[in-house]
Amino acid sequence: MNSGFYIVIITSQIEYALKGYNIHAYSFLPKPLKYSSVRRSLNDILELKKKDTSFKLQMKNGTDYDIYEHKEIIYLEIYKHSLTVVTDHDKKVYNQPLNELESILRPYGFFRCHKSYLVNIDMIRHLSAKELIMENGDLIPVSKYRKDELLEQFLDRSPHHLQPVADYRCPVFQLGFTFHQ
Repeated sequence: MNSGFYIVIITSQIEYALKGYNIHAYSFLPKPLKYSSVRRSLNDILELKKKDTSFKLQMKNGTDYDIYEHKEIIYLEIYKHSLTVVTDHDKKVYNQPLNELESILRPYGFFRCHKSYLVNIDMIRHLSAKELIMENGDLIPVSKYRKDELLEQFLDRSPHHLQPVADYRCPVFQLGFTFHQ
């Protein structure tokens, strides 16, 4: 579906499910609802949404351009006016402000967790009150002023893949979260 939304029909009357095909409903869930059916349907939709939203970022490299699909970027780091784009296979340095990229990448699941870092939320392996561990094992600091919003964004994007992990060193979050696929 390219319309940006998915219709899920929930009813106990089968004839409504059949009419759902006329409006291109994504799925039908019979009443009484079962948690496993709702979860499966929502997870399927989330996976489709991830596939539907692809974005390619062009970074100027001298007279050439490097092109990154947003899903391959783990994080971006700014240090003394040099911007480093980190992927699982490469690190490249550019001369571009992080603020510009933050506004471009935020709708695609990126979050400014620290003044020097813009992270891909889908690439977070572990989250605690003071730092992140990214998929490539890099440690990223978390600003104390941005940790609550980061946790909210993280939970909104990945609720079905989370397993709480007790973290007694973490008085603010009380729990750390580890991403499991």
